[in-house]
Amino acid sequence: MFISPRKRKILYLKLIKQSGTPDFVARGVAIGFFTGLLIPFGGQMIIAVILSFIFKASKIPALACTWITNPWSIPFIYPFQCWLGAKLMGKSLSFSIIKNNFQNFLHECATGTFKSSLTAFLDMGSDIFIPFFIGGFFLGAIFAVGSYFTSYGMIVSYHRRREKKLKKRLAGLSERNVPKEV
Repeated sequence: MFISPRKRKILYLKLIKQSGTPDFVARGVAIGFFTGLLIPFGGQMIIAVILSFIFKASKIPALACTWITNPWSIPFIYPFQCWLGAKLMGKSLSFSIIKNNFQNFLHECATGTFKSSLTAFLDMGSDIFIPFFIGGFFLGAIFAVGSYFTSYGMIVSYHRRREKKLKKRLAGLSERNVPKEV
């Protein structure tokens, strides 16, 4: 999915201007990515909010980052996740088998309810959904750690730049208000 530079800048500014400490916001980002990759589409946001309360993290970034898996990215991420999980388990699972099993699930995600999506997911059988969760846990952990440190660094950097500008502005104001000696 293509995100325009303008939209990317808006998302960046919304992230770094979140209220709370950089750690609080970054934890929310990490939780969002982790649940977005581990939990099947439909239940992610609920789990992300619950985990945000448990780990005292920002809820808005957690909710937003679950959308790493969305109707446009699922056809690419979920099959790769299943394939990766199967490899980690030492099983061989081809993309064609995964694709055939996922077609009904993807249709239910797009048109059905959460219950019908869950039923379609469970109908795929343990040959698919166990590797799905193992691959999702592995990818989720990698993305959670990476997104935590990336977002933390971006937020801290933004706050330092803002503080520097404020100090410069205050120094300029104080210089103007100093009376000149005769």
